[in-house]
Amino acid sequence: ILAAYQIVGNNFQNRLLVTVSSSETAALFSFSVSREPPESISDLTIVAVFPINESFFINTESSFGAVSSHQFTVFSENQPTTYYYHATEETHVAKEHFLSSVKNLKASYRAVPIHSPAAFDWLQYYKPADERTGLLAIDRSVADGSQAPKTRDAKFREELERRRHEYTVYEPYHVYTATWNVNGQTSETIELPEWLATTDSPPDIYAVGFQEIEWTPEKILMNETKIDRTWVDKVMSGLHKGAIYTELASVRLVGMMLTVAVKSTIYPKITDCLTSAVGTGTLKWGNKGGVGVSFKLNEALFCFVNTHLAAHTQEVERRNDDHDDIIRRMSFENGFQMRSIDEHQ
Repeated sequence: ILAAYQIVGNNFQNRLLVTVSSSETAALFSFSVSREPPESISDLTIVAVFPINESFFINTESSFGAVSSHQFTVFSENQPTTYYYHATEETHVAKEHFLSSVKNLKASYRAVPIHSPAAFDWLQYYKPADERTGLLAIDRSVADGSQAPKTRDAKFREELERRRHEYTVYEPYHVYTATWNVNGQTSETIELPEWLATTDSPPDIYAVGFQEIEWTPEKILMNETKIDRTWVDKVMSGLHKGAIYTELASVRLVGMMLTVAVKSTIYPKITDCLTSAVGTGTLKWGNKGGVGVSFKLNEALFCFVNTHLAAHTQEVERRNDDHDDIIRRMSFENGFQMRSIDEHQ
């Protein structure tokens, strides 16, 4: 069995390719799928049947100008039919197993010296009435009214998602995350290069969090959110010297602060940078809680959260509660859009 799809006009149609044997012969069945994943036989409709005989073969070589390299063509009775598959490891393994199965069935057919002229008559019952034209079978879920036909916009999004592997480029990025409870120390008393510039090659993204900076009752009562630039400057001066970095965002809540810096070369690729802060202390004060930075790099969403939770082993339950509270309450918004931590997947 292999999950594939066909391109018919401007439409992409899911297909399920299945090999079926009967006595000494076998065939390849192509099903249309009206529901993903199919839950019953009524979700499948036979679109084509290819007897695995002397004229049957599968060409896995992509021709010049082909829509995708992830395709193969089935030849049966000298008629070509092209199928496409998604570029995932799971699908690749399934495709190799499928091709091996077809090869074995073709070898089994050739191993029989003489075949009866009626050897493939069993296929007549299964062949679609209009197989010669290659027209698509109507999705049964639409025909019986259980599912409304898709709008043009919905169909466009569906096909765009289906062909993601054809236009998506994956780029690796190295991220350096660090956190430090400075216990009330001032930025003038510490040096950061030995902490932040430790890798052989410069990271692409830094996310540096602190807890208990300026840890005073006044700051707690005021729920201080003003960024202390001396700490940001200290972070920026302590980054790897093998690259030039730009501060992307900094966010503070009382003694917690988070600074995210990126290589200046990738800074133009970043959009939708937002910050958020959640207090989980008494009366939701910011002596405990979390601060976060969210942004989009190309089409990928990133989220960094720096938390300061209750200390000591006996506070495990409270720490877990605060963790869940931060996940639930932290949202990144600018008046036009909003996203939660869980949406960064």
